[in-house]
Formats: sequence, C-alpha cells, structure tokens
Amino acid sequence: MLPLISCLCPTKNSVKTVEKAIKCFKEQIYPNKELILVANEDNKHVNGIKKFINGNIKLFYTPRNTTLGDIRNISVSKASGDYIAQWDDDNIHHKSRLSMQYAAIKESNKDSCFLKRVLINDTVNNIKGISFENSGVESTILALKNALPKYPSINIGEDVPIKKHFVKNKNFITLNEPQLYIYNIHGENTCKYNNLLKMIEVTI
Repeated sequence: MLPLISCLCPTKNSVKTVEKAIKCFKEQIYPNKELILVANEDNKHVNGIKKFINGNIKLFYTPRNTTLGDIRNISVSKASGDYIAQWDDDNIHHKSRLSMQYAAIKESNKDSCFLKRVLINDTVNNIKGISFENSGVESTILALKNALPKYPSINIGEDVPIKKHFVKNKNFITLNEPQLYIYNIHGENTCKYNNLLKMIEVTI
C-alpha cells in the first residue's frame, strides 16, 4: 500500500479560496492522502470552511496571532502521514502533483522533492510566466515527515530554511514539471512582491 501523504494547508483566506484548495486535493490521483486545514481561532471564514470537513479533510485551530511558521509546525504535528506536502491554498495543484513528486522521491532514494519550475500567474500586473529555481521552489515541498526540521517562528520566509536544510544535506530531488503547480501572485503573498517577480524566468 502506498504511504499516507498529509497535505498541510494553513489558511486565513476566503471560503472560495479554501474550496479551490480542497478541489485540487480531491482531484489528486494519488489515493492515500489527507488534507490538514489549520486556521486561527479568530478566522472569520471558519464557519464557512467547516462544511467541507469530512473523512480525510480535517480542520484544526491555533490561538490568535500565531505566526505562520508555528502554524506550519502545528499542521505537521496534526499530520498522520509518513510524508507531508505543503498545500498553500492560494495556489493551484495539478492532479498529478502528489503522485509525480512521490515517484521522484522513491526513484531518487531522497527524503524530499521540490519542483524546479512552476507556472506563475501575476494578477497584479497581468503577467504569466514560468519560474526557475535550481534547488526548487520552497512552497512545492513534498518530504518525509520524520526528516522535516522545525519551521522558524516567523511570518515571512518561514519555508526558506526548510529547503536550505534539505539542500545542505543533499537530501532532495528537483522535478522539472512546471505544469504541476500554479503560483498565484496577488499582492497579499507572504513573500515580498519584488522577490516573487524575480522568480519569473520567461513570460508566456
């Protein structure tokens, strides 16, 4: 049997945004999966999100003003899977994302996989493109849970040290399949806007 993959989804966004993330999760062809939604207890959208909770979709709460890094740590602690996948709700995940990244991990005998390229949808300046990052895009991580270090207690760039950990230990594989992930730039991303624009290698 394939191992359980826990998709970790901190959220403060609208019900419509969360619904898209859930739709992407449900469409994954990888069969053994769960979605862990984590929201601050004062999230005004919680009541609307509750209607989606069922079976392998679970919702947990964190205290008000908990940092994004700590929310990610809480989501890891609630995950039952052998593997975790970062599942940011403002981005789009292709139905083959989990299956292809897991296959890359098993073939390479590494503990983590990042996508080298992703599609970029900049709704601020109406730009579409493809990113390039030789060691992979942080938000696309799929990794063995037991190999994952603790996220720092910060709100911006909290996933950067996680990738650096796997890169430093040469314990990662990159997958050059940009169609697996659409990164939406909308002006409220946790990463600085200028840094996001630097991700774009070519426009399309």
